Amino acid sequence: MLKRLLRFFFFLLVTGTLLWCSSCQNQSLVLDQLLTDMKAYKTYSHHRGDLYEHSMWVEQYMSRWAMGQDKEMNWVQQWMANFTEREKYIVALAGLLHDIGKAGDPDCSKNESYRKDGVNILYWSKKEHEYVGFEYVMHDIGDAAKFKQGYLNVNGQPLNFKQLFNELHIADQEQRIVAVLIGSHKLFPLLLVHQKTEKVTEKTFIEKVKKLLRESGVTTPLNEKILSMVMVLSIADLCASYFPVEQPGPSLVFGKFILCKKVHEFPEEASMVAAIKEKFTMRAPAVRCKIFANLCSCGIK
Repeated sequence: MLKRLLRFFFFLLVTGTLLWCSSCQNQSLVLDQLLTDMKAYKTYSHHRGDLYEHSMWVEQYMSRWAMGQDKEMNWVQQWMANFTEREKYIVALAGLLHDIGKAGDPDCSKNESYRKDGVNILYWSKKEHEYVGFEYVMHDIGDAAKFKQGYLNVNGQPLNFKQLFNELHIADQEQRIVAVLIGSHKLFPLLLVHQKTEKVTEKTFIEKVKKLLRESGVTTPLNEKILSMVMVLSIADLCASYFPVEQPGPSLVFGKFILCKKVHEFPEEASMVAAIKEKFTMRAPAVRCKIFANLCSCGIK
């Protein structure tokens, strides 16, 4: 009896240690610092959440789809079917970080739509924020002489993405892929719902992603999987802009969802946003096929 009890307590000790070590892999003091900093940025755009909430919802959509927990979005879940578990984690982390370019610059004078409001910073959006976010990451993990703009907290102190990635045990090439995903997350929506304002074709979409890959130093050639990562992140961004995640679930980055309250309602826009969702839901699979067809015509798979 005593031996059985000892074996049982030994099992509990080992299991608890493994669970503790697993949870430690997802702990990052710099990530906590970044998320706290994001909370200072409050949008007066028609996003349903401010910067922090929106970023969390994008990660949550990515996690739901990676785990096959969203029947309504089964079509985009299929795009992730050939992702490895590690790739699912990386693209979910990129989802969490995708809008860092909207933050990181407390000097509001550089951006027309930004203004300080006590301890907070109010904003509408930031032109080319996706490339700004790419530059923030590359400043810390690549060449600071080439990518001059680093991320500054609202208190003016720098935040280091290299340290953040190291704390999360993200390898060098994975860090660079995260940078590419951040820098390209607005491209796919231009083909789906914003065609009148921007001239983007399937071919230019490919060329722009390829350019970011070259700049980032990613050694893997452009392929369908990288483009699928870009497209899935873009769809999550669109969904999180108008449809907050309000049910609990498992998170690839945090272990479980950190639920966020909807900040902005805009009930009068319900029919409009429903039409937007229907539009990108109907167009996305066909546009994806066209992108892959263009990729194959270039001899790339």
